[in-house]
Amino acid sequence: MSNIQSSVVILNYNGKEYLRNCLRSVLAADVQDSEVIVVDNASTDGSARMVAAEFPLVRLIRSERNLGFAGGNNLGISESLGRYIILLNGDTIVSRGWLNHLVDTAAANEKVGIVGSKLLFPNGRINSTGLLFGCRLCNALDRGAGEIDYGQYDEKRNVLGVCFACTLVKRDVIRDVGLLDEKYFLYVEDLDYCLRTRLRGYEVVYCPDSIVQHIVGVSPRRLVVAQRHALKNRLRTLLKNYGAINVLRWGAYSLVFYLLLAPLSCIRKFHFQMAIVHLYALFWNLLNLPIRERLEIQRKRCVGDNALFSYSVRTRWS
Repeated sequence: MSNIQSSVVILNYNGKEYLRNCLRSVLAADVQDSEVIVVDNASTDGSARMVAAEFPLVRLIRSERNLGFAGGNNLGISESLGRYIILLNGDTIVSRGWLNHLVDTAAANEKVGIVGSKLLFPNGRINSTGLLFGCRLCNALDRGAGEIDYGQYDEKRNVLGVCFACTLVKRDVIRDVGLLDEKYFLYVEDLDYCLRTRLRGYEVVYCPDSIVQHIVGVSPRRLVVAQRHALKNRLRTLLKNYGAINVLRWGAYSLVFYLLLAPLSCIRKFHFQMAIVHLYALFWNLLNLPIRERLEIQRKRCVGDNALFSYSVRTRWS
C-alpha cells in the first residue's frame, strides 16, 4: 500500500518559466508524504525537457496532445496515488504550509469534499476566496477579486465552490462524483465539479490559511476564445446539474438570453464577435446535450437545488 498522503497535480501548457518557479516553491514548502506530478499538455516550449532535467523528483507525464484543463488534470488524477488530490495551476507560487492547511481542513471533517486556498495576485490583491454564484445563468465570479487584502476574507467557511487554480479534492469524492467533465476543455469546470460534489452532500470549504499567489491574465487576442468556452460551459453546467423544474425555468431564461438579449446588446455596442459567441454557446449545447451526464448526476444526487441556490447572489450578471 502506498505511503503517499497527497498528490500535487500540476498541469502545464507552454508555461515553462511559470512552471519552473511554481515547482521551486512547491518543493521548497513542506510536501512530506506527498508526490508532485506534472502533466505536460503537449507543450512546444521545452517545458517537459526542463522538468526532466531540473526536477528529477517530480513525476512527469507527457500527453501527446493538448487535453485541455479537465482532460489534463484527469490524466494526472488517474496516475496519482495520494488520498488527497491537489490540483495546482502551473502559474502559481505557494507559501510555506499551504498544503498542510488544506489537508488539515479536509481531514477534520468527513463531510468536507473539496478545500480551496486563498488566491492572491502578485501585487497582493485578491484573486479568489471562493466562488460567488448566480443561479439564473449558472454563472460564477471570484469572491473578493481585485480587492486589497486586509483580512476581510480570513474566516474559514463553507462556500458554494472554489477556484481550481489550487484546490484539494478527496480521492473518495473523486470515486463517488467522478472525474472532471472533459467536454469543458477550458473554464467553468471548477464550478461544475463543485456543484456535482455538493449535490452528493459534501461540503466545499475555503481555507484562508493556505495562501497561493496566482499569476493570471487573458490577452485581448484570446478574450473572445475565453468567452466562447466560458459561455457554452455555463449553459452545460445548468443543463447537467439543476433539477427538472429549474432546468425548465432557467433553461428558458438562458434560451432568451443567449438567443436574443445578449446578441442584441452586443450588436448595439458593435461587439459583433461577442454576439456570435453567445449564439455559438447556445447552438453548441443544443448539439451536445449532456443527456447521459445529466441522468447520472440526477440519479446520484441526494440534496435538492436549494443546497445550491442558497448560495446564489443577485448581481448584474446573474
